[in-house]
Amino acid sequence: MGRSDSTERLPCALTLLVWLVCVLFLSALTLADPDLWGHTLYGLRAMDLGILTERTDPFSYTVPGGEWINHEWASEYELGLAWRLLGNVGLILWRNALVAGVLLLALVAIRRAGAGLATATLLLVIGAEVLSDFVVFVRPQVTTFFCFAAFLFILQNWWQSSATEDGAGIGQPSRWLFLIPLIMVAWVNHHGGFLAGVGVLGIYCVGAVVRAFVDSSQIPAARQMVAVSLLTVAATFVNPYCWKLHAMLWDHLWTTQLVREWRPVWAAGPSPVLAAPFLIAAFAFLFSRRRSLIDFIVLLVIGWQAVSHLRHVALLCIAVMVLLPAQVEDALQRLFPLLRVRWSGVENLWKQRAAVAAVSVFLMGLQVQTSFDLWRHGVAPWNIAVENRSYVPGMPTRTLVALQQLGVHGNLVTDYGWGQFAIWYLFPESHVAFDGRYRTVYPAEIEQKLIAFQKAGDDLPRVCPLIDDVPTEIALLPVKAGTTKYLDTRADWVCVYRDDQAALFLRDLPQFARQLRQVSQFTGGLTAIPDVPRWTVFPGAPERGTTVAIGWSEDGLPLRGMAAKSAQE
Repeated sequence: MGRSDSTERLPCALTLLVWLVCVLFLSALTLADPDLWGHTLYGLRAMDLGILTERTDPFSYTVPGGEWINHEWASEYELGLAWRLLGNVGLILWRNALVAGVLLLALVAIRRAGAGLATATLLLVIGAEVLSDFVVFVRPQVTTFFCFAAFLFILQNWWQSSATEDGAGIGQPSRWLFLIPLIMVAWVNHHGGFLAGVGVLGIYCVGAVVRAFVDSSQIPAARQMVAVSLLTVAATFVNPYCWKLHAMLWDHLWTTQLVREWRPVWAAGPSPVLAAPFLIAAFAFLFSRRRSLIDFIVLLVIGWQAVSHLRHVALLCIAVMVLLPAQVEDALQRLFPLLRVRWSGVENLWKQRAAVAAVSVFLMGLQVQTSFDLWRHGVAPWNIAVENRSYVPGMPTRTLVALQQLGVHGNLVTDYGWGQFAIWYLFPESHVAFDGRYRTVYPAEIEQKLIAFQKAGDDLPRVCPLIDDVPTEIALLPVKAGTTKYLDTRADWVCVYRDDQAALFLRDLPQFARQLRQVSQFTGGLTAIPDVPRWTVFPGAPERGTTVAIGWSEDGLPLRGMAAKSAQE
């Protein structure tokens, strides 16, 4: 695409500064995702057991030994390795590298479009603000963000270059298209979001075929795209599960999810800033003369997905940054014709510097207060913060301390968001009924039992499938949930601990007789609330000196305490 003259080009130093500030903004704060304990643990186990990934589930009692189709095994392997080598810093660096890659692709797209500083700042800053809601956590989904950005970048450049009248684009630039299948081989093993890449590629493939029917000179390009598409689809089967992975993901997609990010935008109560990608896309297509039908179709499909599922707003944001710099630049020039005159050129560099400085101060100021508050609680910016008071993503650390002090273990039901936290600390002595792995492990009937249980209140029938049809012995539940009210009505369940976040129940069984007698002697018949800070560093060990998963027995079970210490020595 054409470039502006030298006095109107985007100053490279200022562009890099905006990019760097956005990367720092997204990297300055890291919170523990509810599933981070599981992602890290599964990677550690795979390494120590000498396998790529476990094929059967060792953690639950509702489906013991059930088939486990882990669509994130490669990400978890990397997270386990990063944790083993560098601890919290390793996990954060893994996330930051992918985030920086997403913004770098957006920056290159902006430069290729010849966009000005206003467009670059608008797209990068708004993009960073929107993505901050999704990348504040370390999780495999970040790999989808990077791979999706790479797909869009390559596909758009191929489409534009292959559309040149002399066909010169069907040569050097098109070679990058064959990176698509290679990227897919990695993507399919890192996160189930690879289906988004298949969908976008399908749009471009159909578009290339239609364009070839209209213009016969485009037949070679269409053949190339069809070949790459077939290779890419074949690449999706290069995974440990072959077609079973696809079947599981499609079943997962068409099932109503408990997770907030899988709800429609209007039902999830999102931040108002998440509307920005929709507004920018509408602005670009309404006021730009450089409209592209293929870009419009791609963004329309992604936008529909973003409205249907909150988590896809991140993909829409990435698509806007990569696909629309030229349209946004043109729309800004049409609506604000004096913008380029007054803000471009060497003589106006001081204005550009002042604007970039103001944006930098604004973005970093948003993070300083939170980072400073966490640092005062002992959580430095290079650590991952664990919150111990609230519901998800807060973790019931105090309740785990009480459970360990009681010396209780067994089959435990807990909120799905706390399941992998419980696995990290309680396995193998205890097993869980359900956790955040969802349909990768648990069949639909178990999920329905969990949903019915979580909707419970004091009006639930006497028999509850999740605690009566399976051997559930311990319950760790949000204190304000209907499930807690329900168990309060059950004579065969005894509440042994309660704070402002969670409650712990034991079934009245002979194996818990000693603990129940012990608790009954406390004031109020409840275990004392442990003194645990509101914020701790991942993994947020619930007990000082606790050793977690640093050694493994021959049968794949973690060695703890002195056993683990002896194993290391």
